[in-house]
Amino acid sequence: MRTFKELREKVSAFDFVKAKIEKEVGKGGYVSKDNPRKPQSSADKAKARAHQAKVDAENAAERKKDPSQGRYPKG
Repeated sequence: MRTFKELREKVSAFDFVKAKIEKEVGKGGYVSKDNPRKPQSSADKAKARAHQAKVDAENAAERKKDPSQGRYPKG
């Protein structure tokens, strides 16, 4: 069973680390109950979709070039 002092020290250590992160990178540098994550904007969503489409195209080109790569080794 933990004592009250041990719990209080643990909470103060967490607050110390949280304050240090906030000081270094700002409040947007961490997500917590008091600082929830901001929802993605439509521009950010479009940017992510474009990047994923690019990655998918690269992967498709690799599979087209050598379809044996993947689950089963060359036989």
